[in-house]
Amino acid sequence: MKKWTIVVLTGLITAGSVSAALWPFGSEEKTDDAPAVVNPQDASEQMQRKHPPGGPDGMQRKRLQISEKQRAQMKKNHQQMQKLVEAIRTETDPVKKAELTDQLRTKLTEGAEKMHAAFSKRLEQAEGDVAKMKQRLADEVKNKDQKVEEMLQRLLSGEEMRRPEGKGPGEGQRRRTPPTAE
Repeated sequence: MKKWTIVVLTGLITAGSVSAALWPFGSEEKTDDAPAVVNPQDASEQMQRKHPPGGPDGMQRKRLQISEKQRAQMKKNHQQMQKLVEAIRTETDPVKKAELTDQLRTKLTEGAEKMHAAFSKRLEQAEGDVAKMKQRLADEVKNKDQKVEEMLQRLLSGEEMRRPEGKGPGEGQRRRTPPTAE
């Protein structure tokens, strides 16, 4: 009986500690480890939020954002295509079926062309980023000896080594923390 009481009390204390650590309310101190409570109504606002530029070179890295208007248009197009598919499946007249198939083919071709154009635009932007990165690498290789000598002189004069801006210990990768609802 005593053993079971000890086991149950230990379990309750452990469960209480874990739930207190994970419970986001009532604590003044916020930690990165606590999961954020997401309000479903705020989900669309979170998707539209702009992310800060990433990387040490300051290049903009953005997710592809879809507005509510675009989302509604995509849903409408999808429903139209589903209706066309269903009409093609139920149609018995071969001539009418061929007309509906041509309409569906046209819609699918338009969608494929839009996707191709968007992908081409993204590819051009990526190629521009690669060109910038190659230029930066060439500059760093060219100025490597000068930077090494500058660092050597700073260290020998007693200056402390400086980290690049925004790079502290353990800050090599950014953590993604969802915004808190306030």
